[in-house]
Parts: sequence; C-alpha cells; structure tokens
Amino acid sequence: MLGSAVRAIREATTNLAMPASVQAGFQGTAEAFEIADRALVQESDIEVFAKDLATLIAAGHNRIVLEFRGVELISNLAVVVLVNYQKQCLAAGGQIKLCGLRPEV
Repeated sequence: MLGSAVRAIREATTNLAMPASVQAGFQGTAEAFEIADRALVQESDIEVFAKDLATLIAAGHNRIVLEFRGVELISNLAVVVLVNYQKQCLAAGGQIKLCGLRPEV
C-alpha cells in the first residue's frame, strides 16, 4: 500500500510538471517539497511558485511541508503567497509547514 502511495505521489509531481527548482517527496501524511532556488524574489519565480502551490491544493493536497534550507532571500510577495495558501489549507483541514528557514531570511 505504501509503495502504491509513493508511486502515486511521484506520478502526480511528474504530471504537475514541477520546475527543477522544486524537489518533491513526502513525510508521513504530508507532501514535502524542497525549494532549490537560492532566492524567491523575482515576480516571475513567485508566480510559478504560487501556481505550483495552487495546483497541489486544487488536487486535494492540503498537508504540505516546504523546505527552505537553501533559500537565502525571500520577498514580501512570496510571504503573502504563503499566507494566502496557508489559509486555504487550514480551511480544508490541513496546513503548510515551513522548514529550514535561516534566521536572516
């Protein structure tokens, strides 16, 4: 059963055409994604990031872990995107958790 769940997650991330800057996996019952970009400040990058989150949430994934250990800069707009999608996940009984944020970020 777990093997089929892993295959389904891998298939879903392939079908979502996730950018190379996002690495997907899962931790427990949550989907885990590592943000590989060093900066999340350009409007075009944030739009892609927002679209990817929206696609995941629309597909029913409302328990999401985002790993930011490699991110050195994040804009206010990206924070607004995260807060808005956190509200959607909370309303659906899930949440977005952020991991690996550097204190200076």
